[in-house]
Amino acid sequence: MKLLGVLSLALTAALAVAAQSDWITYQSLEGSYSVSFPQEPKLSTRDTTNNNGLRMKEFLATSNDGATVFMIGYFDYTEPITFSLEKARDSVVKSLHATLLTDERIGFDGAPGRGLTLLVKPKETEFIARTRIYDTNHRVFFVQCIFPKADAGPAMVGKCDRFADSFRVTKNLLTSDRPNIKIPAIRYEHSFAESE
Repeated sequence: MKLLGVLSLALTAALAVAAQSDWITYQSLEGSYSVSFPQEPKLSTRDTTNNNGLRMKEFLATSNDGATVFMIGYFDYTEPITFSLEKARDSVVKSLHATLLTDERIGFDGAPGRGLTLLVKPKETEFIARTRIYDTNHRVFFVQCIFPKADAGPAMVGKCDRFADSFRVTKNLLTSDRPNIKIPAIRYEHSFAESE
């Protein structure tokens, strides 16, 4: 009986690994990043206005795996705009009417960031949004994994971590002085950059 349980567990683990092994590596030349998605992402772009009336272009790459959404969003900002990770966090929580479950300072190749876990309830279903925000030399990236709270557990955390940990930006994005930049979008109703 024990052997059957061990074999069943091994088979389940092997199937989970096989299901994740067919992810694709998506590279955005325009966005200067790459990331692994469960399937080819859908791309979108939109014009938005920040809190001070400045127009910005936002870019978004989204891929679904069942009820789970994997999303990379980005936008660029230039002088006199400054970006605040703390204001971005607060704006995300407020705009989504979310509960902030975790918040930590993180980094990415020298770029500052925030790692957030949010509880969002847009209607009857509660969702968890695991979000990483990076400010990489005047380009802000949002790396998000959103899933139903009912699906929370080690397997889902593993999927989200696989996605977020696969995110890479090109070195020239991290080191260049880019006065004007183009990038993929975020899904929020307003921009998080503000002018001083």
